[in-house]
Amino acid sequence: MKISLAWVKDYVVLKASADEIARRLTLAGLEAKTAKVEGEEAVMDVEITSNRPDWLSHIGVAREVAAVFDKKLVLPKPRTKRAVEKSSRVFRIAIENPKLCPYYSAVYLEGINNISTPEPMKRRLEAMGLRSIHFPVDVTNYVLFEMGQPLHAFDADRIQGDTIYVRPARKGEKLLAIDGRAYELISTDLVIADTSGPIALAGVMGGKSTEVDASTKNILLESAFFAPSVVRSTSRRLSLASDSSYRFERKVDPEGVNPGREQAVRRMLEHTQIGKISPVFTSGMLPASRAKISVRPEYFRKVLGISLSGAEISKILSRLGFGTKKTGPALSVSVPSFRPDVRLPVDLVEEVARIYGYDRLPETLPAQPALAEVENTLFGMLEETSRLLTGAGFDETIHFSLIHADHVTGAGWNTENLTRIINPQNKELTLMRPTLMMGLLETIQRNLNVGNFNLSLFEIGKTYGSESAGTLPDEIWHLGLAVTGKTHINWKDKGRPVTLYDLKGVIEMLGQELGISPIHFIESKSPFLSPEANLEIRVGLEPAGFLGELAGPVVQRCDIEGKVYLAELNLEIFFRHMHRKKEYVPVSKFPRVERDLALLVPKP
Repeated sequence: MKISLAWVKDYVVLKASADEIARRLTLAGLEAKTAKVEGEEAVMDVEITSNRPDWLSHIGVAREVAAVFDKKLVLPKPRTKRAVEKSSRVFRIAIENPKLCPYYSAVYLEGINNISTPEPMKRRLEAMGLRSIHFPVDVTNYVLFEMGQPLHAFDADRIQGDTIYVRPARKGEKLLAIDGRAYELISTDLVIADTSGPIALAGVMGGKSTEVDASTKNILLESAFFAPSVVRSTSRRLSLASDSSYRFERKVDPEGVNPGREQAVRRMLEHTQIGKISPVFTSGMLPASRAKISVRPEYFRKVLGISLSGAEISKILSRLGFGTKKTGPALSVSVPSFRPDVRLPVDLVEEVARIYGYDRLPETLPAQPALAEVENTLFGMLEETSRLLTGAGFDETIHFSLIHADHVTGAGWNTENLTRIINPQNKELTLMRPTLMMGLLETIQRNLNVGNFNLSLFEIGKTYGSESAGTLPDEIWHLGLAVTGKTHINWKDKGRPVTLYDLKGVIEMLGQELGISPIHFIESKSPFLSPEANLEIRVGLEPAGFLGELAGPVVQRCDIEGKVYLAELNLEIFFRHMHRKKEYVPVSKFPRVERDLALLVPKP
């Protein structure tokens, strides 16, 4: 964005050079490049961050300059004032959706003398990259760059009826905008309309039908607060950006809506004649915009490493427009409406630090007392389970939590109550997995296809329960195990085909190492397991998983050759029965000695 140095100096009495101003602003967080001359105006290029809409105006940048150089900010007081008068037209404002437009105001200016724009105003607009159009429009643009409040002037004589509707666009509506292009509108677009239809895209651009020209005598001047989301949506969808949409998207100052409108009227009165000025027509309420934060001076020392008194902190914050009041040992800070980015005490610390000067902060290491290590039992057990299985020769796998519906139904699961994705990025992956089995089978299939026939795999991950109205599905940590092919082959042992007991032994090993007992294996009837090897795993009396051989139909459907043995454990139940306490038992002083004795005993 371009900022005129002469314009800034209207509000801050400053003798610093352009280079010095740019350097100091950059150090304070507002990146500015050295000024260059645009026409007859010296301007700086500044990089506005998305969280600082207050910098999108000359008064906002002037406030920053005043704070950085510790100068007084002097806002202009327009010399000309006029009382409101009864006009020949009275407009009614009708807002259909207050969430999209909380507040809308307009004033009717009757009998305006549409003069040529004064040269000083024209030069400043040209320095901002705008050409002069017509005086009323130039004034609205001038106030936009001056105060940051977007305005729009309608030719009131071209407005049909006396009601201004602020509403979502209707199906099939179009708007011929002032850029000469016709835009097709949809229901997510917010429009300003009269009885004939849309006359402007709210916060984005006005319509051709009510455009101000050299013959305009009567003006309806709009100043409103539009929801940033609706302006951003329309601007992005239509690839239509304007200086107004740029500001509305980042949220304008709610407390600047009415002053911006009044300033435009006063600017017009300074240069031309207006027959009558109506009362302000309004609808809705401006959103609450001021927050209060309580913070102690010690907090600044803790974060910044420097000791600042409450008075020093208050002085820096007041230079930025914050209100401060001492309440006991703390400071109560009132956040100005133009700073929606400040909500937490640490935000205030940042404000103080950048104005105080990051280059003045000493290089110190933060004092951090030694803290006792706090063990996270669940994640500690997950890591230990992974370590034990890796030591037992298993390879860990990780799979997506999203699965294909056909995979679940093919294994005999009912998909009706499973958790579904409303807007899946992949149309095939629409369900949250209820089991880890699907991912393990896919990995086995992929490995068999490339010649890896001896597999011992495990996965530790979350599974997702059924959805129910108004509640989120349960997320449960599970352990999945799968083996196929032969046992480990080495130079001494040629290996043998794996069996159900290999997998059963691994589960018993986990129970022994983790202190979990008793573990029982009882017959079950899982539809995806073979009837000959189909077991339920219980810890104590609580069902905790399954173990068995993958059923033949499922093996064929997954295109897998050979036998596959699977097990899945609910780790949260598994760990619930864990007894980690181990007692030391000393070695016996009298170790057992075994002797083989043969005795000859005479018959009685």
